Amino acid sequence: MFTIFGASGFIGGYLARHLARQGYKVNTPTRDSLPNKKNLGHVIYCIGMTGNFREDFSGAVDSHVMTLQRLMDNNEYCSWLYLSSTRVYGGGDAESVANEASEIFVRPGGDAIYDISKLLGESVCLAKENSSVRVVRLSNVYGLGQSKSTFLGSIVEDLVTRGESIVHESPDSEKDYVSVHDVVELLPKISLYGKERIYNVASGRNTSHESLVRCVEGVFGGRVYFSPGAKKRAFPLIGIERCLGEFDFFPRSVADGLDFC
Repeated sequence: MFTIFGASGFIGGYLARHLARQGYKVNTPTRDSLPNKKNLGHVIYCIGMTGNFREDFSGAVDSHVMTLQRLMDNNEYCSWLYLSSTRVYGGGDAESVANEASEIFVRPGGDAIYDISKLLGESVCLAKENSSVRVVRLSNVYGLGQSKSTFLGSIVEDLVTRGESIVHESPDSEKDYVSVHDVVELLPKISLYGKERIYNVASGRNTSHESLVRCVEGVFGGRVYFSPGAKKRAFPLIGIERCLGEFDFFPRSVADGLDFC
């Protein structure tokens, strides 16, 4: 049995449907019916915020830390998988490779509330002596239905509704993108069989904004423009050797074409 917290969201919804198709019993509690003193089986904690955290800092802290803590303390479970983010590596050297053992640098202020709250949620999980409590750091997950608050989601929304979009970062800015289909295939395997406490789940390659928006234009039409003189924003390359070694994880590349099926 799996319990998916956050099944009404993008990743959680895909995950719940994937597990049901695999024949698992899947519980999907809502915020209004969170369990207390229950045996939850294998838990995957997908509750979280994306770009909308900037409008609700307290909501981000509650989602990433407080609700997590209450549910872990008040229920029994066979395993627990917490979805964090590779954004926590953003303070590192953009020319480096970020793996699960890399040092993490966070400067308080601004958007750091997201990274800090995710890291605190990780700490809540990793403080448990139970080795079946694990953390997954997800890169930028894309697919049909993704949040309009994400970078890619906002561009898609603009193209669908207005036929154009403006990006306020340099075209040679770059990030790692991973398909939601690859993610939901891998998460249950980590939950059930993972040998480590932390895993990066990413494509393992960065895609430039220029390459990305041309892919998006090819799928949705319209035109994406870049603000003249915009700054370059780049993240470290995300190392995925653990997933490659344990699970033969070979994710597709967003540069090969956006999969929005």
